[in-house]
Amino acid sequence: MHALDCKGLMAIIAGGVLHKLLYRDAQLGATIAARFAKLNALLKTFNTTNRMSAYVSDIRPDNILNGGDWITLHGKSIKAAATRHICPFLVELTDEYCKGSEAFDIHARGICTSMDNCYKVMYGAEMFMTGEEQADFALHMQDVLNHLMMLRSIADAAGELTFQVTSKAHSAAHLSDENKLINCRFTQCYGEEGLIGRWTQIWHSCANGPYQARVQFTVLIKYLIAVALRLDL
Repeated sequence: MHALDCKGLMAIIAGGVLHKLLYRDAQLGATIAARFAKLNALLKTFNTTNRMSAYVSDIRPDNILNGGDWITLHGKSIKAAATRHICPFLVELTDEYCKGSEAFDIHARGICTSMDNCYKVMYGAEMFMTGEEQADFALHMQDVLNHLMMLRSIADAAGELTFQVTSKAHSAAHLSDENKLINCRFTQCYGEEGLIGRWTQIWHSCANGPYQARVQFTVLIKYLIAVALRLDL
């Protein structure tokens, strides 16, 4: 999942879209400072309304610009889960501020909507996706990649370092195949969700205070019992 979230494809998309609206477009305000203020006000309203479990609370210039390097949404306050949760906000933002017929607007709307649809499929599906869910995810991810290539071409023509096709972006292209084995969100390592996150929580519950001599065995037994209960075995 870090192929998408932590310095991954979603961070690339967010950085590219926000850079355009904050530094190359005046719809959010007459000055860059005014645009950041407007963006953060919109973001605060969105986070409050939607009650996200993880969210980006405030975006600053150093979360977008990268010292002359490729532009992504990044920074110590930009965590992986928060990067994912900014996607539906970007759908609303591009629907309102990229509503034109220019190529960038079309592909900015498209990539944010398609990426959001990918997340909706993964987080709406169980551990093992149905054939229909696998096909839906593959279709949306292909749309994301198509829009990404068009946006990279537009950025290249403008001499801008946005929408980079990184190794993580390439890895995201293969998630459709991985989802045939197991829904990728169940193998991520966020503390509040996913297979590895649950293992971590169980470990901490077993290892509080002096470590038990058989803590690994205790963790394994607890997890197997939880799986058995979930699957009604």
